[in-house]
Amino acid sequence: MRRLVFPPLGYQPSFKSRSFPAFPPNNHHYKESKVMNRRALLLVIFVITAIFVCNGICAAGMCDSPGCVTKTDIRDKAVVSSKIRNKAVSTSKIQPGAVTRSKIADSVAALKGNGMVKAWARIKSDETVASCWRCNKATTETRRLGVGDYEVDFTPLSTDIRGRPRMAILDAFGAIYFFSGGGIRVSDRLDDPSSVFVNIYDPDGNDLDSSFNIIVF
Repeated sequence: MRRLVFPPLGYQPSFKSRSFPAFPPNNHHYKESKVMNRRALLLVIFVITAIFVCNGICAAGMCDSPGCVTKTDIRDKAVVSSKIRNKAVSTSKIQPGAVTRSKIADSVAALKGNGMVKAWARIKSDETVASCWRCNKATTETRRLGVGDYEVDFTPLSTDIRGRPRMAILDAFGAIYFFSGGGIRVSDRLDDPSSVFVNIYDPDGNDLDSSFNIIVF
């Protein structure tokens, strides 16, 4: 026989279900979520825009914050004329004040002491100036003084070229030329610091007329 069990006095039966079917989303919550998504999208757009603006400022050299590219970050000789597209740099793309007289003067001053050629001359054995750059072609300044002795003046370069490296070499100007031994030497002209003396001699030390080139650095 089964035993009957009765509920205690005051017991109230519960009709709540342990699980409920899914209800459609609350309209208020849906609208709020949509607004938040829009705000997140605007934030992403703002961040991307800020990155592009910052990069543009850094590239123009107008900021000192980390991430800016400065001249110290660029490897020496990494940017040369052959790597710059034609017409890529124009006056409209140069920032006002980027090029000034003082900056140009500093660049010119830096070139004075380097090894670049500053002037040169090609002189024929009869003292004729075949061609030259920044030399004085006047026959009273660039001339033949005697057998094997010449004077070349570089006043267009400077009124004083003493202390500048010079180099002179013999030149046959296209003719078959045999010259064994001897040599060519360059010396300052003390009473005219813009000129140099050139002396050419044969293997026995005798002065000899010859065409030559002279370069001033």
